[in-house]
Amino acid sequence: MANISKSRYTTFLKSPRELWLSIYRKDLAIVNPSAQQRFDAGHLLGDYAKKIIAGTVDVTCFNEEGKLDISKMIESTSIAIQNNVPAIAEASFSFGNMFASIDILKNNNDGTWDIYEVKSSSEVKDIYLYDIAFQKHLLIKCGLKIENSFVVYVNKDYKKHGKIEIDKLFTFFKTDDLITSHMAEIDENVAKAIEVLSLKEEPQIDIDENINKPYKSPFWEYYTSHLPKPNVFDIYRLSMKKKIYYYKNNIISFEDLKNTYHTFNEIQQRQIDWSFKGDEYYIDKPNVKKFLKNFTYPLYFLDFETIEGVIPMFDGTSPNQKIIFQYSLHLLNAPDAPLEHYEFLAEHQTDPRREVAEKLIKQIKDDGGSIVVYNKAFEVSRIKELAKTFPDLEKSLLKINKRVLDLLDVFTGGYVYHKNMGGSFSIKSTLPALFPNDAGLNYKNLNDVHNGTDAQLTYLGLSMKTEDERMKLRQSLLSYCELDTYAMVMIYMWLLKNTII
Repeated sequence: MANISKSRYTTFLKSPRELWLSIYRKDLAIVNPSAQQRFDAGHLLGDYAKKIIAGTVDVTCFNEEGKLDISKMIESTSIAIQNNVPAIAEASFSFGNMFASIDILKNNNDGTWDIYEVKSSSEVKDIYLYDIAFQKHLLIKCGLKIENSFVVYVNKDYKKHGKIEIDKLFTFFKTDDLITSHMAEIDENVAKAIEVLSLKEEPQIDIDENINKPYKSPFWEYYTSHLPKPNVFDIYRLSMKKKIYYYKNNIISFEDLKNTYHTFNEIQQRQIDWSFKGDEYYIDKPNVKKFLKNFTYPLYFLDFETIEGVIPMFDGTSPNQKIIFQYSLHLLNAPDAPLEHYEFLAEHQTDPRREVAEKLIKQIKDDGGSIVVYNKAFEVSRIKELAKTFPDLEKSLLKINKRVLDLLDVFTGGYVYHKNMGGSFSIKSTLPALFPNDAGLNYKNLNDVHNGTDAQLTYLGLSMKTEDERMKLRQSLLSYCELDTYAMVMIYMWLLKNTII
């Protein structure tokens, strides 16, 4: 009979069907690179959490196959408790069909213990409470007296100065008052979870609005594979609650949506209507022309790539702070002028912020002209952070921000649309819709790096590569970032060309 671990338990609460699939049909899961990155960040943070209490004994143990040796970990936990150690990392317990490894089990030296559940988030989510409730319930059944239960999460206001200060890196949130009522339901839920795992076939339980909380389900593509394309889940900025409502009421295809009495906003309605118009482009020429009047030459097309770490990387940085390690800059002095290109890619394992700030100021002349980005909030926020970090450069950096224009606005404003954009106006969606047959504008044709997550992971991994591998990957990073700004140039030129009357 299958055991129910804390992760299986929370998966069951989210979706019994997902629990069954996660055990018997892992092949159907699509693990998002961002999700894997969060998972890896959690492991890294766990290593730091082991330093919270001096003398913590880590009972993690692996068998010859490289898998966790649960039996050995349970045995080692029992020995550590008998030896009255200050704390145990990955303290492991089983009772009946329940099993859990506790991130940190702290000895209060009075016969009681505290549970520390460590999370890489900077806030407490509901699912964390269900997780720690399961742990406390299990430990009580195993005969331990639990005094306190804490979710230990990242203090987003902490700034690194020299060596990481463990006591300042973490925030402790006491959960006991919030989990008591749920603990009364755990035995019943565990029994139901075991019943689900005893099924020979996948339980036919439909999706609901919680299926992608707090993160997108790895089985999402499988859950929706039987639906027509496009469908209600592709509608631009429609809440999941409404999408599920339409889905449950069999309003699923775009034809269903078109014929319903329900109303949508202007952009959503255009997305629905234009799916029936072949390869026609919707262009609101008056508004596009008005939009383009805001652009003043010379035009600087700018894009940043950033890294972030749950453990601050450099002095003066905070957990999960986005740090620019690369940028691309295309310069267009006039519509018919030759295109110039500038780029920067930091050396790995160095703090790039000062060099980024100085090069931006040098290369973006203080002589007017618009700075064109795609998703203004991101670039503007990064420049503000640089200005705050380097007071001597603040005036020049904030001047740059005053000149920023957002090319994304022409799409989110509803002025241009093609059905191939689907429910997204990211540059990865708009570019192929406007230039469907241009191989040079296809991110899929790049080497190694195809999106921002790839860029971050590639850059962070350079230290583990040979010199030849680093040179190759650095070129891949440069090519990717260059395409981002070249794409903006091409979109801008497309707008000019298609609004000439």
